[in-house]
Amino acid sequence: VPPKDSSCMINALMLHHFKRGAYYPKGGASEIPFHITKVIQKYGGSVLVRAPVSRILVDKKGAAY
Repeated sequence: VPPKDSSCMINALMLHHFKRGAYYPKGGASEIPFHITKVIQKYGGSVLVRAPVSRILVDKKGAAY
């Protein structure tokens, strides 16, 4: 979201966060999905990348399942 479209409070919180030293994963943000994939596979799930999506199943409240 560009700063002009967000609230003053959000921008102030972001500035405060970065002034104190922002945190990020060692190796960069790509490390998060890399490690989450291992956990998903450990518990029997699968992760597909660059796979075509034909539909997303949602319940009556609009939550995906």
